[in-house]
Amino acid sequence: MAKKGRRPAAAEPAEPPVAAPSVAPDARADRFRHRIREYRRVRAGDILPHPLNPRTHSAAQLAAVTGLLVDVGKIRPLIAFPADGLGPAGDFSRLMFADGHGRQVIDPDETWDVAVLDLTMAEATEALFADRTGELAGYDPVKLDALIREVNTGCAELQQMLDDLWSEAQADVIADTPTPDAPDDFNEVDETIPTDYCCPKCGYKWSGGTGAEPME
Repeated sequence: MAKKGRRPAAAEPAEPPVAAPSVAPDARADRFRHRIREYRRVRAGDILPHPLNPRTHSAAQLAAVTGLLVDVGKIRPLIAFPADGLGPAGDFSRLMFADGHGRQVIDPDETWDVAVLDLTMAEATEALFADRTGELAGYDPVKLDALIREVNTGCAELQQMLDDLWSEAQADVIADTPTPDAPDDFNEVDETIPTDYCCPKCGYKWSGGTGAEPME
């Protein structure tokens, strides 16, 4: 006969495990600072030009930009920062250009979306080279040719810009094509070997020659 005893106390219910917070696979801290404080609509003529802006705008370049604006419209905001150059602590009621000087020249009365940055004067001066860093990129000639063929513009200056771009891209391809090395078994030529300096086909004689006179 089983020995009677006290009934064991019921076990306390186990606490449910705490789930680890879910983290998206691509979630990480951004590598670069966000410098856009706000977007606002501003008359281009109300933004001060950067005193050290090194870019010049020819009539042809401004006409090409105008042609693109007519064909497509506004696709990029102007970029500005506090004109006092104090960055986050500056007066954001008065702005200076970091990018957009040419569009101001085209029409100072045009109203644009403006990306207002909290840059200091020193940072904005460095940012003036942003366009140049983009220009350092090369072009895939096949894709560039296909892209240019898709453009249909009535602006002669814009079309000329595309033609010039295609010519420059072709020149870059030629410049980047390596010249093949001479084979190791290439025979050297003794430059002291006498020649007639004369074309055996037409009889043309060049400097230093002893051959026949040029054919009439």
